[in-house]
Amino acid sequence: MEARIYARAPSGPKQRPVPPDAVRKLLGGDGSGWIAEESPQGILLRPMDAPPRKLYCEVTTDCNLQCRTCMRQSWDEPGGTMGRELFRRVVEEFRQFPSAETIQFGGFGEPLCHPHLLELVADAARAGLRTELLTNATQLTRSVAEGLLDAGLDTLIVSLDGASPSTHERVRRGSALEQVYDNLRHLHVLRLTRGVAKPEIGIAFVAMKSNISELPQLRRQSFHLGFSFIIVTNFVPHTEEMADEILYDDWLAGARQGPGSSIVPAISLPRLGNHPETVPTLVALSRSGAQIEMPGTELHRSAPYCRFVQEGRLAVRWDGAVAPCLPLLHSHTHYVRRMPKRVRAYSVGSLATRSLREIWSDSPYVAFRERVRAFDFAPCVDCGSCELRETNETDCCGDAFPRCGECLWAAGLVQCP
Repeated sequence: MEARIYARAPSGPKQRPVPPDAVRKLLGGDGSGWIAEESPQGILLRPMDAPPRKLYCEVTTDCNLQCRTCMRQSWDEPGGTMGRELFRRVVEEFRQFPSAETIQFGGFGEPLCHPHLLELVADAARAGLRTELLTNATQLTRSVAEGLLDAGLDTLIVSLDGASPSTHERVRRGSALEQVYDNLRHLHVLRLTRGVAKPEIGIAFVAMKSNISELPQLRRQSFHLGFSFIIVTNFVPHTEEMADEILYDDWLAGARQGPGSSIVPAISLPRLGNHPETVPTLVALSRSGAQIEMPGTELHRSAPYCRFVQEGRLAVRWDGAVAPCLPLLHSHTHYVRRMPKRVRAYSVGSLATRSLREIWSDSPYVAFRERVRAFDFAPCVDCGSCELRETNETDCCGDAFPRCGECLWAAGLVQCP
């Protein structure tokens, strides 16, 4: 049977076959099992079932803050802290995959609350993995900063939700922005003093109505604080009082738009400058539901895209439970269109009883990844009007749990570092 590789154009869901001979020359074999996607950088070849590349490791659910944006505001399950032996097993089993690249210390707790965090980072670095740490940086003292450099941390991502103390501290209750700034300045100076580039420093910014105006001001702090990138994500409300803070009301429909039509026209624009005349026009066009394209950009993705599944990512909870993504790591409630949605956690296995390779290769997990790639779910992001969307247990297609049709991550509205 002839092997075919399909290229998906950014302008729509149409696919065109790519001769397998071209793939054979690059990859060898029969060319099957690969997808070719067009991108601003050219044709990207991806495995049809991406192997594990990045592992999110929740080493603790403890946290010293009470952030209004956190999933912990809406769960009632017990938390805990990962033991060092379990963590060593996570590292050892993950590194057995030839594709393994990165382990991120994150999840839904503050990693620096773990009593042996520095040792855990060193364990992962010695195993040859890239190490990332997502932190609120309130406990990034001078000794901790020195310890992270000694441990070989590659990337430090700091959660900042405002450039002014009043804005940031209103969201991240218990934090002191000036102290966080001081901690980052010291880390930046420490890198310069030692003459090292690592860890690279970045910022994670949760965008809301009440803080988006401070993003330019935060960007101007890069020279003083030493960060080289900012990852901006939309806010997912976990309490009713915060449901009006979202900035994506107009983007909750249209994730599955196909080719342009008289109802939803496709508008191709050149690159435009940030002039007072152009910005309101772009806003008005986006609100109209049109498919807007610019060279090198997709302002409306043609189809849902799960970075966790399609880029080889998975998550391990503090107790060893393995989930296909961070949103399914814990049972919780969040609000979509100001309506509550109860999400039940989905574990594909536990490291307490099985190896990571066994879990990854287990037929139900393989089938789930296949469903997500095809996005064989009801179009809840486009609809959202029936009672079936109140949980991720089922939907109008009546298929098995979990149902991802209303996933804000796959819709391109929310992203994790």
